[in-house]
Amino acid sequence: MIAFAEQMAFQQGVCFLRTDTHSQNCRMNALFAACGLERAGVVRFPNRDEDFYCYEKRISSGELSETAARLLLETAGYGVFCTASGDGEPYGVPVHFVYLEEEQELFFHCALTGRKLQNIAENPRASVTAVTGCRILPASYTTAYESVIASGHAELVSDPEEKRRLLRLLCERFAPGQDRRDAV
Repeated sequence: MIAFAEQMAFQQGVCFLRTDTHSQNCRMNALFAACGLERAGVVRFPNRDEDFYCYEKRISSGELSETAARLLLETAGYGVFCTASGDGEPYGVPVHFVYLEEEQELFFHCALTGRKLQNIAENPRASVTAVTGCRILPASYTTAYESVIASGHAELVSDPEEKRRLLRLLCERFAPGQDRRDAV
């Protein structure tokens, strides 16, 4: 029964399995503990003399499928672009990006000078972390979210026509239907 509930929770993207039982129900309390559920609290109901114990178990969804990871990259509001200088000093900065599925590349726009570009010139290895669906779960002291980390090599786009094409894609993603996108 509990294995079935875990499987259903996993398939539905539920982060926690939660249940309760009467504090005097020794068999059920032992079963929950044996199945990896942790006692998370006590509930007291009106007109009841004994407590009920609350149990929970985090349902780990593990790694996202490739399809889910691509969808996350296509829909994330932003990502943190991370580089390191030539001597290894890390640097991360939030960026808006567009995911180019056919090329399996991410594109973002930035200023023509700065630490990002200096780091790319010294060390082209980089990563982007995108997070969606972030929900703080105070009762569990945890956060539910989905994330993707994409790693590779960063390079500057120098061809003016390619820059315009990519900027239009970026503008269409974050400002769809705006007339000014042809000004890029």
